[in-house]
Amino acid sequence: MTAQTARDEAVGGRSPEPWLIIGAMVSAVALAHWATILNLIERWISQPEYTHGFFIPAISASVLWARRDAISRSIGKPSWLGVVLMVVSCAVLITGVKTDTYALYHGALLVAVFELALAFGGWSLVRVTAVPLAFLVFMVPLPPFISSALTLELQNISSELGVAFIRLFQIPVHLEGNIIDLGGYQLGIVEACSGLRYLIPFLSLGFIGAYLYRGPLWQKAVVFVAVIPITIVMNGARIAMIGVISQVVGISYAEGFLHYLEGWTVFIACIAILYGVMASLAALNGDPNPGSPLRFPHVRPAGLEPPARLWSGPFLASLAILTATGAYLLATPVTHRFVPDRAELIGLPYENPGWRPQIHQLDRDTEDVLGADDYVIADLNPATTSQVNLYVAYLDYQRDNRSWHSPQQCIPGGGWTITALSRVPVANADGPPTVVNRVVITKGGGKQLVYYWYRQRGMEIADELWLRLLLFRDGLIANRTDGALVRLTTPVLPDEELSAADARLAAVLAEINPVLPEYVPD
Repeated sequence: MTAQTARDEAVGGRSPEPWLIIGAMVSAVALAHWATILNLIERWISQPEYTHGFFIPAISASVLWARRDAISRSIGKPSWLGVVLMVVSCAVLITGVKTDTYALYHGALLVAVFELALAFGGWSLVRVTAVPLAFLVFMVPLPPFISSALTLELQNISSELGVAFIRLFQIPVHLEGNIIDLGGYQLGIVEACSGLRYLIPFLSLGFIGAYLYRGPLWQKAVVFVAVIPITIVMNGARIAMIGVISQVVGISYAEGFLHYLEGWTVFIACIAILYGVMASLAALNGDPNPGSPLRFPHVRPAGLEPPARLWSGPFLASLAILTATGAYLLATPVTHRFVPDRAELIGLPYENPGWRPQIHQLDRDTEDVLGADDYVIADLNPATTSQVNLYVAYLDYQRDNRSWHSPQQCIPGGGWTITALSRVPVANADGPPTVVNRVVITKGGGKQLVYYWYRQRGMEIADELWLRLLLFRDGLIANRTDGALVRLTTPVLPDEELSAADARLAAVLAEINPVLPEYVPD
């Protein structure tokens, strides 16, 4: 029996060695990335847009199994570069655990899978397994700052599309921000209606569909990219359907079970449209059977001679590094973040007796979206026409899935248009000036001026990217990630210069900054 034949029989299941190798890989990855895997499962269960994550590893494994013959013939010379990269990825994993940065958890897991392939069978094996391994990306949640920005943008697009479709039925409708006003019924396009819960799983289907589509590379790219407009347009149509049903049949029919059913209907319709795109491209190619455009693509194996031994030095070293990392993380006690003592923010508007504050309370749903540990919203001097609204929200512990929604993203959702945005220094009575984000917003005939900035361990920060870097540093070095968003807003009166509104906000800023450390500690 030749070496190649022996290897083929091993891959076909007649030898226990492949299963031992797979078991060793899975065990080492599971030991090192147990926290990552638990976090992924938790996110798949709690976030509807990622429920499909349970199926991604199974699909990836199925494709690899279907390609086992090509994989067998592509096991080449193991690469020590895989070992070097494994060291780096494990260092990234440990850093992610120490700073509760889930993006680092997830990235280290994905990279570790590729590194094992590189250390086991070299670049020839990576080439054959690249697509099914890359498919694992779709099981990983988006980083929160990307997800938040994408959600808000999709909310705006879905709102506008929904209104455009409703108007096709000659139904009077008005759009203000993400609120569709149908007269007797208002339809709020909340985060759950943004279409993200369709787009993310549908992108994974588009990826695997493009892989299975039998056509040239540019058509595969068209299949994958087509997922985005299909999902956005169909979600807009779903929103319009709810609005039309509320007007024609009744509000009760537009809510509850019908709303849920429409979601599944739209998802199935998206799949059908995507299949139609693939069939149309196949017909364009002259395919005699365009109605069946999918098949496993031919993967040409490297045709290498089998290595002398499968348990090579680079592979064993990679397994050892993963195992040692897992043992270290299991042996390291969980470090709880330091949360300083502080006064509750409800006292902040009363620091100046002349402010005469009027306190506001958010509804429960908004509080849940905000996710703050403490907050205060107050109108200062409400009896005058030149009031200033003070909003401060505090988090005692920030992490990947628990951070601020940028006002630059949230303001448009309320129907306001940002007409000017800059960073300006504002003088303080003592110390250096505070650099703030200065935003001019308009809605209808109204205009407002907004100052906002972040306070983090005694630092006043306007740049949101810089804030994220400081949070990462503070979590790693100081074991603290507490901080607050501070926002001041005032109306710009019809005959008033912006400089007068600037003066009002600057005066309040100068008053609150000296007392903020009591509520947001240094």
